[in-house]
Amino acid sequence: MTELDTVETIPMNLGADGVIRVGGTRVTLDTLVAAFREGETPEEIAQQYPSVALGDIYAVIATFCVTPAPSPAI
Repeated sequence: MTELDTVETIPMNLGADGVIRVGGTRVTLDTLVAAFREGETPEEIAQQYPSVALGDIYAVIATFCVTPAPSPAI
């Protein structure tokens, strides 16, 4: 069986103001991550921010969960 690489596009855009927004909306990455950290489910987040597709919310949360946090500056 042939193994294939999978490429996923994460629905995030860096604005000119340096803020990362999700899925072409005005909703920021920080907003979604904060809601997830506070215990909200992706479905609850989607209800609060209907301009962001549920699939985009899942993709952003999955990326957040598997990406190591940057080391603090010393």
